[in-house]
Amino acid sequence: MSDWNTIYLFDVDKFYKKIVPQLIEDKGYIIDFINSKPYSNWYSEKITDNEIDSTIDFFQSLTTDFKSNKVLLEILKSEKKEYQLYADFNSIKNSRIKDFYEVNGKIIEVINQFLPYLIYEECVYREPHLSIGRSILTSKIVIKSNSLIEEIMMSIYKEEIGSTHRLFGSGIMNWLTLEQVNILLLDVDNLKAKTSDSEDYKNDFIKILSLTYEQKLGIITLSNLQENLLDEIENKVQRTQRDL
Repeated sequence: MSDWNTIYLFDVDKFYKKIVPQLIEDKGYIIDFINSKPYSNWYSEKITDNEIDSTIDFFQSLTTDFKSNKVLLEILKSEKKEYQLYADFNSIKNSRIKDFYEVNGKIIEVINQFLPYLIYEECVYREPHLSIGRSILTSKIVIKSNSLIEEIMMSIYKEEIGSTHRLFGSGIMNWLTLEQVNILLLDVDNLKAKTSDSEDYKNDFIKILSLTYEQKLGIITLSNLQENLLDEIENKVQRTQRDL
């Protein structure tokens, strides 16, 4: 089954200035969203008070860009000491990863159940959007190797090291800032349609980038969310000045 991955315009400024501060300290903000409609109509399982507290603790353990868990990031980026055998190093590293998920797995699941929809409601523009599937973007657009934009383009499709925002197959893949979108536009000549049939798709992608930059926004990739629930959510951001 293919992944339902879609890129949307994303109010990064609002996210970091308004939403993140509430996520890391305002228990009532999280409870209000979980109990609000239409979300509560779709996810009726109650999240306990202790789970809300653990959610805030977990949010506080994320990096400043809110993309990675500091503990998991440290584990994944750890390097072998000179005196260690590779087998011993890998065994210890894998054990630490397992311990991390045994301790945090449940709360990560709780977070992934509501956070993508909260962000979608607060910071995401419903239109325009572009489906990128599991590999549609890279199958239709050729990215010049070692170009300025190669790494940024690839981050549209992959999570940051230490991210838990898409642990169970759905959630938030990644997002780009306004600055990253600007870099893509400055080097857009290094994006080529793979075939003549892909030209329209490439142009639609570039239009998304241009509109994003004009509106001083970012881009977010959401993965395998409940499409019917997204249709019911009333986005709290204003419409863009023009659509695709």
